[in-house]
Parts: sequence; C-alpha cells; structure tokens
Amino acid sequence: YVKKQTIVSSGPRTIELVGDVPNWVSEEIKNRIYAAATAEANNSVNDDGKIAVSAQQNIAAMVPWLADAKVQTTHKSILITGHWRKPMLLVTADKNKFYIDTDMVVLDYIPIGNLPVINITGLELSKIPPTPGKTWQGDDLAAGMAVLNRLSRMDIAVTPDKPLLHHIDRIDIANFEGRKNKREPHISLYTKDGTQII
Repeated sequence: YVKKQTIVSSGPRTIELVGDVPNWVSEEIKNRIYAAATAEANNSVNDDGKIAVSAQQNIAAMVPWLADAKVQTTHKSILITGHWRKPMLLVTADKNKFYIDTDMVVLDYIPIGNLPVINITGLELSKIPPTPGKTWQGDDLAAGMAVLNRLSRMDIAVTPDKPLLHHIDRIDIANFEGRKNKREPHISLYTKDGTQII
C-alpha cells in the first residue's frame, strides 16, 4: 500500500494505491494520481459513489501511467487499483521526449530511476505523435517493440539476474524493411559500450 492523506468534502481521507506498485513508479507519478483522484472531490457532495466515479474518470483522463483504474471509497479511504503501464522505449522528437509502453501507448516523459528504458532512433516522424494515453500506430515502432518484448521474455526466463536489456542503449529502426538500403541491417541494437547487434 502507498498512502497519502487528503481532505475531501466528507472529511480527511487516506488515498491508497492498492496492490503491487512497481519500484520504478516515481513520487511524481504517484502525486499525479493523487491529484487526479481528488481533482473534483473537494467540490463534490458527501457521496462516496460520486467521489469514486469522479476519481476514476479523472485518473483515466489525466494519468495514462495507470490503466484500467478502479476506485473504491470507504468512510476513511479512497482505494485505487489498476494496471501499471511500464515504459519500454524512449522517443526523442525535436526537443520533446516521451515513452512508449509494450502496448504501444504513449506516456508523458517523467524521469525514471532503476528501469531500463531503451532509446529508439530512426522512427518515421512524419506524422505528429499521439498524445499521452493514445496508441501509436506504426509498423516500424511495432517491429522494434516486438524485438524488445522477445528479449525481455528471454531475460525473465534465462537470465533474470543479469538481463540483457540492462546493457542495451538504443534500437535503430531507420532502415526498417530496407527502406534506405535493402542490403544493410533492417533493425540494429546498440549496447552501452557501442557494440552493434544485428
């Protein structure tokens, strides 16, 4: 349980993130959830059902990091559960940064500590990227994500103590499907020491 005290119209309540909260979830992400959960609660009538519905809708609209959020209230608590969206890729477009999770959902950029997030380069950025919470549709991005998902599954199955993904710095998909040169590698991984993996 991760708790934070807040005050709503019916008096002080404790907001609790229930269930397993991954250790990479930063205080900033938690604070965004707390803020979203209580955004309209101060103006709400003394009705637990309305507080729960309002909090659930606000989290869904304002915090893409927690998917399928469910909110329950008791006379002392607001209980929040959901599925955490784990960022896998970091996209840098112009001066903007954002993450992509395994379901290809865009997440706003927040510094994250002990999580291997891999830079992706060579994306076709002709279209404006989707806003946070929306799915990014792109064959090149999907191919890069598929490679990383397979590596992640192998890390879990074979080398959980020394995962390969912790050594990968970036994935380059600039030549996806040979769009620049059919004879060159279509997807390349680069380790933190500069080694290319084709």
